[in-house]
Amino acid sequence: MNATLCERCGQRPATGSDVALVQGRFALQSLCAQCLAAQNKQRMAVAGGAALAALAVGLGASIFAANRIKSESASPEPQAGHAPSPLARYRTPTLNALSRDLTQLAREGKLDPVIGRDNEIDRVVRILARRTKNNPVLIGEAGVGKTAIVEGLAVRIARGDVPKSLAGRRILALTLSTVVAGTKYRGEFEARLTRVFEEMRRSANEVIVFIDELHTIVGAGSAEGSTVDAANMLKPELARGEIRCIGATTFEEYRVHIESDAALERRFAPVIVDEPSQDQALAMLSGVKDRYERHHGVAITDEALRAAVTLSARYIADRHLPDKAFDLMDEAAASVALRRGATVNAEDVALMVSAATGVPLHTLQEKEAQRLVHFEDLLRERVVGQDEAVHAVAESVRRTGAGLREHRGPLGALLFVGPSGVGKTELARATAAALFGSDDALLRFDMSEFAQPHSAARLIGAPAGYAGYEKAGALTEAVRRRPYCVVLFDDVDKAHPEVLDLLLQVLDEGRLTDAQSRAVNFRNTLIILTAHLPGGAQVSKLTEVLQSELLNRLDDAVVFRALGPADIRSIAELAVRPLIESARERGYDLQITAAALHCIASEANDPRQGARMVRRIVERRLRSPLASLILSGELARGAAIVADVFSRNKVELRPSAT
Repeated sequence: MNATLCERCGQRPATGSDVALVQGRFALQSLCAQCLAAQNKQRMAVAGGAALAALAVGLGASIFAANRIKSESASPEPQAGHAPSPLARYRTPTLNALSRDLTQLAREGKLDPVIGRDNEIDRVVRILARRTKNNPVLIGEAGVGKTAIVEGLAVRIARGDVPKSLAGRRILALTLSTVVAGTKYRGEFEARLTRVFEEMRRSANEVIVFIDELHTIVGAGSAEGSTVDAANMLKPELARGEIRCIGATTFEEYRVHIESDAALERRFAPVIVDEPSQDQALAMLSGVKDRYERHHGVAITDEALRAAVTLSARYIADRHLPDKAFDLMDEAAASVALRRGATVNAEDVALMVSAATGVPLHTLQEKEAQRLVHFEDLLRERVVGQDEAVHAVAESVRRTGAGLREHRGPLGALLFVGPSGVGKTELARATAAALFGSDDALLRFDMSEFAQPHSAARLIGAPAGYAGYEKAGALTEAVRRRPYCVVLFDDVDKAHPEVLDLLLQVLDEGRLTDAQSRAVNFRNTLIILTAHLPGGAQVSKLTEVLQSELLNRLDDAVVFRALGPADIRSIAELAVRPLIESARERGYDLQITAAALHCIASEANDPRQGARMVRRIVERRLRSPLASLILSGELARGAAIVADVFSRNKVELRPSAT
């Protein structure tokens, strides 16, 4: 069998194969040992020459860049209003990848204007211009505008309105999450953070790093059993004054994470950022109104801006200005745009507040004053025979509605005392419906369930170390979810005195701290306490069952009088109305004569039971017989039924003859 010859020399037998360029195309050739060795040697020579050429080009580029950077560093600092050198970005590749350049965004007009924060920005500028300890930290509640202050500084730098020491600086917003992201093995985070610090030192005259949520540096990147985290790595850099850093955090996070480390705390200069006033918040909204109008394609009226500030300040108590006003205006504009409207007015803003808080829309509009003037009439529609109590509730509500409340407590604090069944709970329910639009706005707590001292934990939550600590308190959680409500503490005379001690802070400051140390706002609630006193007892007897320090914090103590026969008759008329409406909805015409009402009132007139007997007699004489007639089929759809006294002085139901 003939052996295959080498395709290159054609003389020696082929012992291997290799890819070669043949007539402009790569093809697999069978080659002998000598030709295969010669081809590999030729290929190595070409590759080595290319590598040397690439190395020479790389070294030349490095030398050129180093000379440019050196000359740039030796040049004077950038003048005010001038952008930094293009090569400045090449000195901070890691920072560029992990941060946002706020100064560049300001030059491009992508940052909102900052209004009303000149004092805070000036303080930050003074701290940054210091030789040492030149690292400010903005401390304030969430939503007061800490990040906006840094953006305002970036706008000043872009505009050139800063001292020479800060001219041309780049403010880079860095978040620790981007630094930690992607670090899979121990040491990667530390190496990345070291590169960031090295770039900050190398560009000390060009870069200011802004770390939002500064407390996240404590513990960031620490391994199990190790004390090396981002905070400990940052402290030596801050101590030398070689880098400039701006932080932002809340009071609580600063206290827990920063103040607990004295060495870290002293390296930052605190700048307190307070919540702006309503006038300042209105100016802030006016300054960015055009941007929201362009975004949503609608026009926003000045009345809408004013309503966003005033309504958010009054009805959204768990957040802070100006953030909640911005969100309210933004959502109202989005709602109008989705409806294809053209103008955002105050009513649109009030509708957003109503949707967020559950407060009826009519209580947010200008007609509220007229409604408060006639507030007593609204209560008298449901409460009979207690004019003094109705007047006391209306006066308390009107004082708050007129803005004449003196203290920081709830809307009002009233004590209803009297015998059983005279309308104490019904007045509280009617107040909730008239004030907040629904009976569901009444939070009722039967204080007879809190006769033991340890039962106070049910209201605010169990303390740490006890079962149920992770669960919220019944009172604090209910008010947190519905801050606009009437809170009824029924039969407070049956509760343990230690439980009632919780109410002292509520009545004084309008706030209560739960087991998780969260403050709950009670300033938009009406507090009503009820106590049982036998007929003829005086208010002075209350000191025998309630502490004087609790009584002294109440706005008023109202004595409910016993109900007379005329009051029982009026209550009977109110009690039969729901039955008549229910029968009409099912297609029956129920008519109740005056004689029947008189008979029901006479039978229910028991001074010991009060008005409670009325409902029982209505159930017995009217509702149960009517249900029997309907279920037995004796009444056709649309039939008329009359309730009258036919015989034996008892109320009976019979089909109407007409």
